[in-house]
Amino acid sequence: MSYAHSVRGGVARWKRGVAGHGLRAAVHYAFDGVCDGARADRLASVDAAIGYAHAGSTVTRFTATEAGIAADELGVEQLKAWVAGSDPVTGMHRGYQMQGPDADLLFDATVNAPKTLSLAAMLDPEIAAAFDALQERIRDRTIDMWRTELNARRGAQGRISMDLAQIEVVELKHARSRSLDPHAHTHMWLNARVLGQDGRWSNLDSRTMLRFQTLVNAEGQLAAVTDTEWVATLAAKGFTIDPATGEVEQLQHLVRAFSKRANQIEAAKTRFLAEWRADHPGQEPTVNDQMAIDRRAWAVGRPEKPDMVSEEDWADSVRRELTDLDSALLKQRKPVTPPVTDRAVRVFASDIDRVARLAIADADSRSTSSSGRFSDFTLRAGAVRAVARVVATGDRDVLAAAVDAALDRARGHYLIDLAADSIDVPGGVGRYMLTETATLKRDVDEGMKAQAKRGKNVATHLIDQLASNTKIGGEHGLDEQQTAAACAIAGSSRLVTVIGPAGAGKTTMLKVARASLSGQGRKVLIVAPTKKASSVAGRETGADATSLHALLYQYGFRWSADKDTGRPVWQRLAIGQKDPMSKDGHVYRGPKESAVVDRKTRIVVDEAGMVDLHTMHALLQVTAETGAGIALVGDPAQVNPVGHTGAMALGQRYADTHVDLESVHRFRTEEGKTDTAYANLTLRMRAGDAPDEVAHELVTTGHVRTAATMTELHAAMRDRYLELAGHKDRAALCVATNEEAVTLNDLIQEERIVRGQVTGKVLASATDGSVIYAGDVVQTRQNDSDQNVENRQVWTVRKKTLTGKLLLESVDQKGLTTSIDADYAADKLALAYASTIHGIQGETVHGSIVGPGVDAAGLYVGLTRGKRVNEAFLVATDDATAERQLVESLRRGDLEASLQDNYRALHRELGISAREGVFAPAAWQQRPAGHLLDLDAAEAQISPKHTHDELQIIKDDADRLEDELRKLRQARNDVNADPRRGEGPAVEEIDALQIQANAARVLEREATKASMPELRKLDAIQAERTTRERILDASTATREHHERLLTARHGRVQRPVDVHATQSVGISKRLGETAGPAL
Repeated sequence: MSYAHSVRGGVARWKRGVAGHGLRAAVHYAFDGVCDGARADRLASVDAAIGYAHAGSTVTRFTATEAGIAADELGVEQLKAWVAGSDPVTGMHRGYQMQGPDADLLFDATVNAPKTLSLAAMLDPEIAAAFDALQERIRDRTIDMWRTELNARRGAQGRISMDLAQIEVVELKHARSRSLDPHAHTHMWLNARVLGQDGRWSNLDSRTMLRFQTLVNAEGQLAAVTDTEWVATLAAKGFTIDPATGEVEQLQHLVRAFSKRANQIEAAKTRFLAEWRADHPGQEPTVNDQMAIDRRAWAVGRPEKPDMVSEEDWADSVRRELTDLDSALLKQRKPVTPPVTDRAVRVFASDIDRVARLAIADADSRSTSSSGRFSDFTLRAGAVRAVARVVATGDRDVLAAAVDAALDRARGHYLIDLAADSIDVPGGVGRYMLTETATLKRDVDEGMKAQAKRGKNVATHLIDQLASNTKIGGEHGLDEQQTAAACAIAGSSRLVTVIGPAGAGKTTMLKVARASLSGQGRKVLIVAPTKKASSVAGRETGADATSLHALLYQYGFRWSADKDTGRPVWQRLAIGQKDPMSKDGHVYRGPKESAVVDRKTRIVVDEAGMVDLHTMHALLQVTAETGAGIALVGDPAQVNPVGHTGAMALGQRYADTHVDLESVHRFRTEEGKTDTAYANLTLRMRAGDAPDEVAHELVTTGHVRTAATMTELHAAMRDRYLELAGHKDRAALCVATNEEAVTLNDLIQEERIVRGQVTGKVLASATDGSVIYAGDVVQTRQNDSDQNVENRQVWTVRKKTLTGKLLLESVDQKGLTTSIDADYAADKLALAYASTIHGIQGETVHGSIVGPGVDAAGLYVGLTRGKRVNEAFLVATDDATAERQLVESLRRGDLEASLQDNYRALHRELGISAREGVFAPAAWQQRPAGHLLDLDAAEAQISPKHTHDELQIIKDDADRLEDELRKLRQARNDVNADPRRGEGPAVEEIDALQIQANAARVLEREATKASMPELRKLDAIQAERTTRERILDASTATREHHERLLTARHGRVQRPVDVHATQSVGISKRLGETAGPAL
């Protein structure tokens, strides 16, 4: 099983929100039948949410304790109480709750089974039943793992980890997507309120929850591959599971066709929704309206075109589509032998070593873009996934033993433990690193140190003279920082670094530096991580240029991916050694004369921030042998390399000369003038400072567009792209994932067909399964000198030649054409309307669009490609929601370039993590309500003025008024800043609302002051009841009861609950922490 990764860690966090908005959204989502996890709620009240619910509808709640998992049903009102943090049956509040808008209500883990499992279930009722049973077993396994592995936090600043006694989960199951596409998935809502082993309700440790999910994902995949009942059912029907992917092997060819059909439905749905809103101005569709739109969209292109579709009609239609795509599915398949049974198998030492190597490769691949560190959770997840591939048994004991043995092997032979001197290291803390990665970091660090040798910079006046020539320095010449950079690069220091933001004029600076070096009789060689980037730099500067890897190839370096683990494997050939990469068995003779570099050579590495450690290590070996100087030019704040990052940062630390370019020259206003305001905003975005201010400015200055659902957002992105794409400099559209890029490519291609911009005749099939028409914009995905193409070059397809080749015309280079054969098109060609961030790094276009879900580097790159237009598209219904999403995307982590950085970051992380403690309940005399004989009687005597829920309603009302006041003030400020926005709210209206908000906040404070002392007493009684009923064993409970009776008989009366009594919770003092007052 794979889990949704569009939200952080595969888990979405439902927040309380302003005035309880998150609670309303959760209840609405659970009951309205809408299956779109990205949908933004539009309801104004809980009552409206309840009005959407189907009469008699319930959801299933699972309560997990040490005794097992129990299930019951919750109705709308009960779910509302449960989500809010109360007992859904008794209504009793579960401990003190954080009331802020960012407080967690739920953690939503979306379980997405591979698409082929849903298709198989559609074909056969026995498979469908087995699939349902598999999902139930995975659900139970997940819930049990959450209870035993997650924790709450206790003590000062939450430094002590508290194990859990009880968690509760609500399950929402869906058989299809909003496009009525067969795609089984489940939302597992883990309530943020959990019961600790100390009997106290509190919030779950979100840090552990989010980091643990990778292990839950892996366990789901293991079950899909090794669950014997599931595998046997498939085998009886002639189907088998791919152990590496969990997909049904015989149905994988159908996935693309169904996905394309889903995209067509989404496009139709957006069109019908727009028509509905035009007919119902100012309204939002009800659930029944939305379902009618969904079914109408699903029926587009189908002969029956029903207004409404029954469950049976839908299933029959899906089965017909499957058999239309592959008529062989109509035939009965011969049973196959199940590859997995319950029979225990012998696992050899070689198998364990293979699992260990696969596990570390998996874990390392997830750490490359950050630091090279990974956690025990990540390592265990890699081992579980590897066992699914290697060990063919359903015996859980054998599987568990194989995982443990592989972990021991990995830790003992392939890893270093950065936290070896620490105790109680939480499972989510990145403590491990591959020994190979640590060695590589050390070697690059030492190589940079050895490369550095200070020389002299070229005199400023000499650079100024060259820059004054408009053919070299351009129309505007160089600014002060550009001049300093050119002086350093043209000088004799062996290690120079130049860091500049997007649009800082690095190309113009390099052109001047190249002219100076040539005038000195020195060679300039520009290299870049890609052939395309080096070619562009070479054309624009006039220097010799090649890809960095091509230079390394000339100096004997060879690289490949390990066939089993996928890890990079580098080697270097000696002169006279047979080249293993050569098909003809050629012998390596050394670099060609044109590729030779020496002490008079300046190697300029453009886009140096994208160079990984392996590649930089090889380059440093070349320069150490030849004496060539290096100039690293780039921006570490932009896209990271595919491999391990940190190479340019290490270069900056040891550089003889370092220059920061600070001025941005790229952006233009509508009038064609330099847009200094936006340039300054991008610099603040790049720095990562004050993300809330940057997010607000992006929204208020028109650089953000929103839609209520992902479907509507994709349609808006499509339309905006086509609007911008007509410009001669073209447009760029970048998104977070390859899957989303495929979706948008399909949507844009379909719309271009409708508009007549693309012919309807298929010319070729591309590598991602899409079809290519004349007029399509495509991208070549591999360097190929025979075809005269480079990786990531963008072309327009013109026609198919008589010889069967595709004629391509360059989008970027006027007059450049080439022809590619059908084999290249099938393997290395893709639609290029949309791409991931790596696909547009280094581009400059007329307008740029960036989709949701990208990280800080991706957002910065996406919003700096366009000269005139740069826009982010988000799923949100108001500016405040959009700003919160942007703030999350804008946050940057610290770069850990060296091993010393890794150690420091690890110990900072340990300092804010909850560490393990050993819990034993305090003696009854020390518990706040421990001496009460009759808890029910004591509880009946306490009458708070307001309940917790009533206080929450009062607070929500105050929050709502303050939120409305903030919006009015912002609207007023925006109009003052830009009168073109029209007339803003009146000052009198703002003043009147301020009075209401002040009064509401006073009421909240008074109500809280009057109620909290009594409410704390009730909470203490509830904690004591939980301790007696669930935490204490029978003998301890009996002993405590007798001791209380004995105390009472000796004349000591029950004293009132003292909520300020010190509670000794028996937690080990390894961290020197003591428990705070019990409340």
